[in-house]
Amino acid sequence: MEAELTEQQGRKRYRRIAICIACLCLLASCLPYLAGWAASSDRMQFGGVLAHDRADVYTYLSAMHQGAHGNWSYHILHTPEEHHGEPLKLFYLILGKLAHAFGLPMAVAYQLARIAAGTCLIAAIYTFTGYFVKDRRSHLVAYLLACVGGGLGWLIPFLKAAGCQWADWVPIEFWLFEGFTFPTILFFVHGALATAIMLITFLAILKYQRTTARREMATVILLTIALAIVQPLCLPILATTVCTYMLLLTWRRWTESRQWPTREEIVITLIVGAISLALAAYFLLPFLINPVFRSWKTRSLTLSPPPLHYLWGYGLIVPLAIIGARRTLREKHETGLFLIAWLLAAAVLIYLPYLPQRRFAQGIIVPLACLAALGIERLCWKAEKGVIAFICRLLLYLVVICNVIIVTQQTTICLSQTQLVFCSREELEAMAWLESNSAPNDTVLAGLRTGAFIPAAIGHRVFWGHWCETIHLEEKGREFRDFFERGTSDEWRCYFLQRYGIRYLFYGPQEKASGDFDPSQAPYLTKQFQTGAYAVYEVAPQGADVE
Repeated sequence: MEAELTEQQGRKRYRRIAICIACLCLLASCLPYLAGWAASSDRMQFGGVLAHDRADVYTYLSAMHQGAHGNWSYHILHTPEEHHGEPLKLFYLILGKLAHAFGLPMAVAYQLARIAAGTCLIAAIYTFTGYFVKDRRSHLVAYLLACVGGGLGWLIPFLKAAGCQWADWVPIEFWLFEGFTFPTILFFVHGALATAIMLITFLAILKYQRTTARREMATVILLTIALAIVQPLCLPILATTVCTYMLLLTWRRWTESRQWPTREEIVITLIVGAISLALAAYFLLPFLINPVFRSWKTRSLTLSPPPLHYLWGYGLIVPLAIIGARRTLREKHETGLFLIAWLLAAAVLIYLPYLPQRRFAQGIIVPLACLAALGIERLCWKAEKGVIAFICRLLLYLVVICNVIIVTQQTTICLSQTQLVFCSREELEAMAWLESNSAPNDTVLAGLRTGAFIPAAIGHRVFWGHWCETIHLEEKGREFRDFFERGTSDEWRCYFLQRYGIRYLFYGPQEKASGDFDPSQAPYLTKQFQTGAYAVYEVAPQGADVE
C-alpha cells in the first residue's frame, strides 16, 4: 500500500514538472509579442507579427481575412493577376471565420490560436514521448529535449571568429523552424497544430495495430483528414513513416524467423498510405492546373541544407540518439522501431528532388529526443542519480541556448519599434480608409513592405509583397521603380496601371523614397485621403487617357 502511494506521488510530481515546463515554454513564446504590445504608443503600433518569416505570416492573416469574408477558397492577395481561388490554407480560412464570429481582430485571433496550438503540441509531445520512454526520469528528459531542444549552431559565430572557413553558414536553428518545437510554437500556428495531429495519429496507428479496434481506425482516418486541412505537406511524412515502419517490422521478424506482419498491420498501412496519397494529390492539383499557383510552386521550393548543417543543428542530441537507436535495434520491443522509421523517412524526404525538401523536417526533434533519452539511459544505467542529474542539466543548458537567443532577438526587435514589425498610426489610418472605401479585389500599388502588410491588415489585394506568392517578383520590382522615376512618361504609367488593374496608390514615406514622381501632379490620380505623410490616390477610370 505504501509503495503504491509513493508511486502515485511520484507520478503526480513528474506531471507537475511537465505542466511547469509547458507553462514556461508558452510564456517564453509570448514574451516578444508582449514586448511589442507594451512598446506600442499612440504614434507607433505593433502589428502582432514578429520580424522573422513575417511575410509568410502575412499570407496566413490574408487567408483569415478571406475566410471572414465568407470565402472557402484561397486567393493570392499578394499578386494582381486574376485567378480562381483554390481550396488551400483551409485551416486559416476556418480560423478567419471563427475570428469573425467572435468579433476578434485577425492578429489577436492568430495569437490565441498560436497559444492553443502550442498547448496541444506540448501535450501531444508529453503523450508521445511517454509511449516510447517508460522510465519517468528518462521520459522527462525526452519531453524537455523535444520541447526546447536545439543544437550547437550558437557556436558558429565563435568558430567564424576563430578563422574556421568551413563554418560559414547560418545555423538551421535560426531559420529551419519546422525541425524544432519551440520556434514552431513561437511563429506558426499551423506548424504547431499539424505536428500535434501527426504525433497523435502515429499513436493511434500503433494502438490500432495492437488492439485492432475499429474505433482506432476511424480515429486514424479522421486525424489524417484533419492533418490534410491544417498542413497537407505533412501527409508525405505520415505515409512514408508508416510504410518505413512496416518495412522495418518485416525485416525484424524475418531475421528472427517470426510471424510476418499481421493483416491488421498491413491494412492500416495501406489505408493511411492511400488516404494520404489521395489527399496529397487533391491539394497538389491546383499547383498543376492553375497558372498563378503553378508559378507560386515554382518559386516556393525550399531546399534542404547539407547534412552537416543538420548534424550541427541537432548537436549533442544526435550522438545520444544514435546510441538510443542501437539500443532499440538490439531490444525485442518493436514499437521503438517506429522512431527509427520516422527518422529514415525524413532523411529520404528532405533530399528528394522537386519537392519542398526542408518542410519534411517537421517534428523530427521529437523522435530524436526519444532516442536521445534512451541513449542517456544506456550510458548512465550504472551511474549514480546525482551524475545522471548533472548530465541531464548540462545537456539541457547546451541545447536550450539557441531558443534563448531567438526569444532575445525577437524581443529586442519588438522593443526597438522598428518598422519591420511596427506601423505608424497614420499608416494604419490610411489602411483603414482603404478597407472602408474599396473592395478586397481592388488592387493597391504600394512599396514592398507596405504591400506585404496590406493583405494581412485589411485583406485587400496588392501589386506585390511576397517572395513567392507574388508572380514575377523581380520584374514587378523593376516596374515599380520605373513608375516612380521622374523620367518615366505618363503614357507608360497609365499603361502600367491598366495592365495590372490597379485602382489605388498607397503613397507614404517608402513610396516617396522610391523616386521623384509626385502623384499629386498626375491628372490620372485623384487624392481621396490623406493623414500626415500618408495619402491614398484613386486611379481615374480612363487611366490610360492622358491629355
